[in-house]
Amino acid sequence: MGGHLARVAAQRSMDAVRGRAKDDWLALFTEDAVVEDPVGPSHFSPDGTGHRGRDASLVHVRVGKVLALG
Repeated sequence: MGGHLARVAAQRSMDAVRGRAKDDWLALFTEDAVVEDPVGPSHFSPDGTGHRGRDASLVHVRVGKVLALG
């Protein structure tokens, strides 16, 4: 898989989601990752600061039901 690093990361993310590979998806994030989806305040992140770290990313996935990972 070649190309720009962002494109490669996006493709790996999509592949992990399609394959329902939660651990592979979480491995794409660094320990200090910030997930802001959506950006700004929302019912997922009332203060608008997003979710920080791999564990928070998993919480975002579970609570927000953004990804149906098994």
